[in-house]
Amino acid sequence: MKSNAPRSREVKPTHISTSHHMASRHWSARDYILLSLNPEPFNDIISGRKHFEYRTRFRRSRFVAFIYVTRPVQEIRGIMECGDPIFGSARKIADVAERDQPGNGRAIYDYLSLSGKGCAIPIVRIREFDPLGLARMRKDFGFCPPQFYSALEKTPEFLDFLLAHAAHKTRG
Repeated sequence: MKSNAPRSREVKPTHISTSHHMASRHWSARDYILLSLNPEPFNDIISGRKHFEYRTRFRRSRFVAFIYVTRPVQEIRGIMECGDPIFGSARKIADVAERDQPGNGRAIYDYLSLSGKGCAIPIVRIREFDPLGLARMRKDFGFCPPQFYSALEKTPEFLDFLLAHAAHKTRG
């Protein structure tokens, strides 16, 4: 028999609620974003192999991200809570990547070397839910996938829909 329990993975101890519903921590609308990820990094996060997301620039504080998985998937597939980003030079962030995933530091350094700086965003926990396809999101909300990320406070109806979907359409 298939379980209705959420597919959730806690990356490290956290001070927030132990509830599987990430909205239980009194997040405000400005704390929610829609984050685009390629399929491979998304799968690495879901499987527990990847504990940080790396970006050249990003928000300064913790957040909750709904994850849009890019081509060929083109679906919103999960919700992820992230801690305060670690900012620093390309070398500092590459060192974080190397400690987390030996052999990954060089690739992160190369990615950040043009800007000379970046951030490592700690993934606190992630939960997959029933996918929301691009066609439906375009039709119902005029959704256009972000290149990097977009703030969901600008679209309260869409945020409410995503929160309700995440709460009730968890994959087991």
